[in-house]
Amino acid sequence: MSAGLEAWREGRLVAAHRIWSAQVAARPTAWTAAYHLARLDGAFGQLTAERVDELRHAGLAEPAARRVDALAERTTGEHSLGALADWDVDALRAQGADQPAPWWLERGHRAWQAGLFGLASVLVEEAGARDAGLEDDLPSWAHGIGAQIDALVAAVGGA
Repeated sequence: MSAGLEAWREGRLVAAHRIWSAQVAARPTAWTAAYHLARLDGAFGQLTAERVDELRHAGLAEPAARRVDALAERTTGEHSLGALADWDVDALRAQGADQPAPWWLERGHRAWQAGLFGLASVLVEEAGARDAGLEDDLPSWAHGIGAQIDALVAAVGGA
């Protein structure tokens, strides 16, 4: 697994952003890194239609093309979570150290809605650490996050 994808899966969004940005700066044709960076920026209102258009090219496999098309919804900024640094797992752990499971689940749900499946998974684990009975009563969105991550990687690759 690449360093960027590993950081993203662990909820270390600042590190993932830094890694993917460096990959794209070093090699502007690094499509997979550019895609993952665009997805991450889309969650925080930093994605433009021009960047989405740059990801489209002839020969793009259908699963990847569908993922790129879905990014267009993230160019308006209306789905923005706010600041990237505020949603890094370390920042959330510092902010929510004494918070109960529902606090973690609410943030996990918002991360999941934004396509931040790695972070969502970590936040569900944090909620479970605070409520032992939660494992048997997870919200429907929390089931299958690992499969969603796998489907994403299968469609676009894991830079």
